[in-house]
Amino acid sequence: MAKRVQGRRKHAQRSTKEDGLAALHRDLARRLGRWRGLKAEFDRVHRAGLGALRRKQFDRVGAAIHHEQRLIKEQSVIIQQARAWLNRYQVIPRKP
Repeated sequence: MAKRVQGRRKHAQRSTKEDGLAALHRDLARRLGRWRGLKAEFDRVHRAGLGALRRKQFDRVGAAIHHEQRLIKEQSVIIQQARAWLNRYQVIPRKP
């Protein structure tokens, strides 16, 4: 049997619109993944804080509260970035 020689395939030329959509989807997926990670970490810290409260370990409760506040600030930054992005693409009604 003869061996096949693989020729080089030329990639189809991509339009800039497709690249923009792919970048948009990647950005949204990254932001959503980050959001879910922060939510999971918040839930974990909150459970630990409630356990410490039940055991009356108030120094750990305070540390958990500060950690939760930091996570809430990070989540609010993500929300503000998403709002800014949506406002950038807001449709303005035309005058009749």
